[in-house]
Amino acid sequence: MTNLYFVRHAKVLYTHDDYSRPLSEEGVKSVPKVTRAFENIHLDAIVSSPYVRVLDTIGGISKLKKMEIQCFDDLRERKVAHTFIDDFQTFTDKQWKDFDFHLEGGESLREVQHRGTAVIESLIDNYDGKNVLVGTHGTFLAVQLNHFNPEIDFNFWRRIQMPDIFKATFDGYKMVNLENIKI
Repeated sequence: MTNLYFVRHAKVLYTHDDYSRPLSEEGVKSVPKVTRAFENIHLDAIVSSPYVRVLDTIGGISKLKKMEIQCFDDLRERKVAHTFIDDFQTFTDKQWKDFDFHLEGGESLREVQHRGTAVIESLIDNYDGKNVLVGTHGTFLAVQLNHFNPEIDFNFWRRIQMPDIFKATFDGYKMVNLENIKI
């Protein structure tokens, strides 16, 4: 069995620059709790989205385990549009109802799922029977899990916390268990 520990980033300061969006003060304060959650978990690799908020959330785990973080661009969050949108909730609801819906310059959830699944399956292949931490984002996490279990939906996405940890256990490409690890 292969275990992927998906870590959703901590709370952020909302800025227009999605790539370098920093953690909020509350987010920074929650990072040690995320790190402590991994004190007794053996990891064989740490991979991540290259976005600053994710790297800052899992940086303590990297130091604790004395492991480098491997960044994969295809683990990034979805691109919403070329411009900042005000009504994010309505937009997200439309995307979950229609995985092909996207704004101009943005990605559909199907596109995010497709690029992400390629990386996740590669991790399963390369780390068969091992434990891998995957630093990630809320929407990316939910649509990836949806690929392996279609019952994971918009309501699941809404319940994901900042930060949050999910342990997904795989037998090959089949997800056989999903556990929310309390922080």
